[in-house]
Amino acid sequence: MAAAAAAALLLSLSPLSLQGGAGTAGGAASRIDAACACSDVDALRTTLREHMQSFGRVRPPLSRSAVSLDSFEGLTGLSPACCAPREGRGWGGLSTASFSSNLGAAAAVIGAQMLLAELAVGGGPLPALRLLEWWQLPAVLLGTAGGMVLALALVDRLLLGGALLVLLSTSLRTDAYIRHEAGHTLLALLLGCPVQQVVVSPLAALADPRLRGSPGTVFYAPALEAARARCDASDADVDVASIVLMGGIAAEALEYGHAEGGASDEADLRELIEAQQLPQLAPALHARWAAANAILLLRSHREAFDEVCDVLRAGGSVGECCVRIDAQLARAGDAGGERTCATDWQGEQGSEHNTKRHAELLAVDAES
Repeated sequence: MAAAAAAALLLSLSPLSLQGGAGTAGGAASRIDAACACSDVDALRTTLREHMQSFGRVRPPLSRSAVSLDSFEGLTGLSPACCAPREGRGWGGLSTASFSSNLGAAAAVIGAQMLLAELAVGGGPLPALRLLEWWQLPAVLLGTAGGMVLALALVDRLLLGGALLVLLSTSLRTDAYIRHEAGHTLLALLLGCPVQQVVVSPLAALADPRLRGSPGTVFYAPALEAARARCDASDADVDVASIVLMGGIAAEALEYGHAEGGASDEADLRELIEAQQLPQLAPALHARWAAANAILLLRSHREAFDEVCDVLRAGGSVGECCVRIDAQLARAGDAGGERTCATDWQGEQGSEHNTKRHAELLAVDAES
């Protein structure tokens, strides 16, 4: 706590003024970014509370009892299958695991073809290329290329943990990754979880061991920290962490009608539930509850979500995201208070239906 207080004091001594329009925004963003660089979670949380009005001002709109296995589509307007991640499908819908396996198999076949080509040209060592007939060259060159691909695939799998394949596949879906991380970032900040870093570049992610070789958001949730320390967490903290974890999947499902990434988020959620030893929480049902809340919150903060996407697309910082979120919510008149109502991502008709249905559920929750 003393270190957190000292860091917060140093940040408060910044000469940047908090008054005066653009200067206010720039000062707040700079101080938040400085706190992110300090790697002190308590100082970062304190700084966010001081310089981001909307930090932690949102509550989950649905109670656990409001979502069942059959009510998800009625609540969100989306099929549960839309929130089932198809991890890493960047090339023709093929997952990274199966792609890597098929890549190795294909390279092995080509390597075998090279051996056959060697036998075809004489049964011994390959002669110089200039001595081969024209019809022999394609088989030899193709076999050589296959051997190189196989070697690269093996190095990637054994030494890099598949990170190179992730880099190649994610570069084809940059916008999806921006939206995925924007979903995590926005919900974490609104629900009161400090965000330290957001990485949407596959190259930058390779250099950060916390991100396991793919773009990601580094945020701190008390329930996740408790799970890592094998300690108990409150139900409220578990709920917040669950919604933030499902924020990326929800963002992709809202935009594309399905989620490509997020298998690791689901795995983290499953580990969280198991670590807390909560028998009343069935992992599948709790994941649907968290996804439903994430969808409703993202819908009700669509403009703020778009602001975060714009910042990440331009290579902006966490501090800039915070400032843009506050500015948008201030324009909408929401920055100072809690908000849980939902509007539809696609249009006014769906918005009216979802808002009415959501109000009815909130009324039922209040009575119970």
